[in-house]
Amino acid sequence: MNRPMRYGQIRGRVINIESNIGASEVFKDLSGHFMYPDGIGNYQIATATIVSIVGWMTHAAATIGATEGTAGGESAPLNVAKDAVYLMPACGADGVATTEALLKAAVGETRDIYMYDTNIQCCNIGAGAVGILLVVGYEYYGSAVQMQAAKVMINWEKVVNQAI
Repeated sequence: MNRPMRYGQIRGRVINIESNIGASEVFKDLSGHFMYPDGIGNYQIATATIVSIVGWMTHAAATIGATEGTAGGESAPLNVAKDAVYLMPACGADGVATTEALLKAAVGETRDIYMYDTNIQCCNIGAGAVGILLVVGYEYYGSAVQMQAAKVMINWEKVVNQAI
């Protein structure tokens, strides 16, 4: 099985809200796109300790707001459906490759987000301290880094400040 060219939603409803994007956000096709509100009306890509995730933003690979340096200059659809399932890269602690056995063991467990190589949002199969993602399945394409993927949902029991 070949790794997908882009990660994103694979099951569940789509409830999109057109949302402003914060300044200097980097979207990659081979990354997760879980977003959180920045408190001033824009959305940013969530990192490891963020517990205010509200959904997944659909956006092509790009760096937003880098040239103009202002937030909110661009918008994109943000899926806020509570039953949505997404396919995203998976990794072990510190961004290392993970095994198929560890992926399989993580199904049904909550895990954290990890930012690999600064701009690649992954499901951290090796950590569950924050527990913001619920692993519901996986794909294993090979043993090299970035050749594993997790099927995840937002763990709404851990989300704080869900206001959109």
